[in-house]
Amino acid sequence: MASTNQKYASHRMTVSNPMANMISRAKMKTSLSGHAPSVRGGNGHGATVAEQLLAEALGWETNVIVCTGRREDGYPTHYKLDVANQEKRVCIEIDGPSHRAISRQEQDKKKENFLQNRGWLVLRFSNQEVLQNLETCLVMVLAKISGWSW
Repeated sequence: MASTNQKYASHRMTVSNPMANMISRAKMKTSLSGHAPSVRGGNGHGATVAEQLLAEALGWETNVIVCTGRREDGYPTHYKLDVANQEKRVCIEIDGPSHRAISRQEQDKKKENFLQNRGWLVLRFSNQEVLQNLETCLVMVLAKISGWSW
């Protein structure tokens, strides 16, 4: 049964797909009027509000790119740092809800290890922490970097 379904599923979907019918498409378009997916941050997008607030308060840059070299051992060709001071080699990653996923946390750890092995201090806050307690985050950053050796 499964092999039969697999064999004919593509054809059935092509023939039965309601979006192929122009009348169905028009109905769908009117029923979704005004609906749009939520805008997300992350790579390929500008800095989030939390990133902008923290960067402005520190006088640092947002969306700093660090090249990893060529693609090997599962590393991307570059990493984007949310907020960073390149001269001091300090970066701050500001995480949204997607960073709660275990797979994302593993990616984050790999990125942190890569940066730390190249002399970067990596600090991490949640969007919520920055938006609700900006001053506390600033104190934590300044306290951490005051003991950091350059």
